[in-house]
Amino acid sequence: MATTWDPATPGILALPSGRYVRGRGVRRPLPPGPRPGLGVYLTG
Repeated sequence: MATTWDPATPGILALPSGRYVRGRGVRRPLPPGPRPGLGVYLTG
C-alpha cells in the first residue's frame, strides 16, 4: 500500500531523497489519515 503525503499537511517532513514522512510526538494523539505501518522512536 503506497500513500502519498500532502506536503502542506502539518507534521510532514521531506527527506533529502524526496520521500515524505509523517512525524508526531509520542504523547500526541494520532493525526487524521492512514495509521502508520512502522514506528521509529528517537530517545534522548
